[in-house]
Amino acid sequence: MSKTFWPISGFYFFYFSILGVLVPYWGLYLKHLGFNAVQIGQLVAIISLTKIVSPMLWSWLSDRFGHTMRMVRLSSFVSFIFFCFVFVSNSYWAMAWSILAFSFFWNATLPQFEMNTFEHLGKKNLKQYSQIRVWGSIGFIVTVILIGFLTEQQSISILPAISAVLFFMLWLMSLKVSDAITEHHVKNTQGFFAIIKQKQVMVLLAVILLSQLSHGAYYSFFSIYLEETGYSETSIGFFWSLAVLAEVFVFLVMHHFISTIGVHRLLGLSLVLTAIRWLMIAFLIDYAVIVLIAQILHAATFGVFHVVIVYIVTQYFSPNHKSLGQALYVSVGFGIGGAVGAVLAGAKWESWGGEGVFFVFSLFSILGVWIFYQFADYKKL
Repeated sequence: MSKTFWPISGFYFFYFSILGVLVPYWGLYLKHLGFNAVQIGQLVAIISLTKIVSPMLWSWLSDRFGHTMRMVRLSSFVSFIFFCFVFVSNSYWAMAWSILAFSFFWNATLPQFEMNTFEHLGKKNLKQYSQIRVWGSIGFIVTVILIGFLTEQQSISILPAISAVLFFMLWLMSLKVSDAITEHHVKNTQGFFAIIKQKQVMVLLAVILLSQLSHGAYYSFFSIYLEETGYSETSIGFFWSLAVLAEVFVFLVMHHFISTIGVHRLLGLSLVLTAIRWLMIAFLIDYAVIVLIAQILHAATFGVFHVVIVYIVTQYFSPNHKSLGQALYVSVGFGIGGAVGAVLAGAKWESWGGEGVFFVFSLFSILGVWIFYQFADYKKL
């Protein structure tokens, strides 16, 4: 594992560096180009929409034909090529097609790479995952702070150039990582669709959908909301970085929480704190201290939620289906939930304002809490 530690860590670094561009600043860049709130919501939603199909399709192809890293290298390179079309996309439809093309291939890389990483680590070295995954969070933080500083000194128009370099570096890092030697699992008699039709899995998918839908306004319009309130680009970058720092802490200590607090309590707590976080942002955005606290809550609303869901997926899905189970989580949550949330936030931003949008989106998380406690069977978690 020592020979592959840094190449794998480097891939995570640049993947989440790209995320550090797209999540906090892409909406601001689109606003800079002259797109209105509805168009921004729709364009941002395209990135989430590709997550509905892309992870499932590429995971299926990878499982069927093998050579996971060959798929990752191909999708990384093609995403870089298609991203370059952003430089000449001056209209709404040109930008939409460019985003659709590069995000379809870019979103295909992480679920496959995650499975390859786990295979490299092996059963005895799973604790090393946190040491590797933390480099993704570092990449996000470094990129967010750097871009916040550069855009304040120059212009947000430099965003595509920085992004293109990051996409290219992601492809270069993929060339350094080899396919792991995998074990051949005994085929499970229970099919993938038979698993997802079970009540507990359906409840889990509903909770995932509502939780990520409630994040739609945050991922699409939080930076715009901060800018409209009067915060600088540097402050915006700091707030995003703080959230990811809180996430890093959770990744490093989460295994202790699962054993002491329990999975179902952690998931319920995450959903409740998500609703509280959106209410704080909705009504107390003028107070920097409150925004700081809300961003620290990212540790629970994303960090805890993500680790718990991945843990539950390993319990519900057999070894033959864990890759597809992980892809299903991404497709339903970050795909459908993220896309619907971004479109709805964009459609209502000008009429409801940031206060109204974040208040309504807190209700989605509250609905998720009710469904979870009403229908989930805690004994099976």
